[in-house]
Amino acid sequence: MSETVKIIVFSIFQSAFLAVAQLLLKMGFDRVTAHASATWSYLKLYVFNWHLWVAAFSYSIGMGLWFYMLKKFPLNVVYPLTSISYIFTAILGIAFLHEQMNVYSWLGIGLIMAGVAFIAQ
Repeated sequence: MSETVKIIVFSIFQSAFLAVAQLLLKMGFDRVTAHASATWSYLKLYVFNWHLWVAAFSYSIGMGLWFYMLKKFPLNVVYPLTSISYIFTAILGIAFLHEQMNVYSWLGIGLIMAGVAFIAQ
């Protein structure tokens, strides 16, 4: 497997874990603010909120992959590739949070990805 393919594969997995973490953080914090009425219930919703725990786990895996990538590959290549997470996050937001994306948002993501493609060359 070539070096470029390895970098891209690691970036895709790292970005996917980060995007899942962001989705779950959003879902978890929405649950906390929506149902909290007293101090104890507010704290309880943080501690017993599975969204936040799974988000922390997913974020930890993403960070572990990031540390590996920093050790093995040039920073000026791997850092821009983290923008792949924009695509994953947008898709997850649409699928699970029923968010809307307009043409300009997709165009912006497309331009970012075009820049990533140039850097990955």
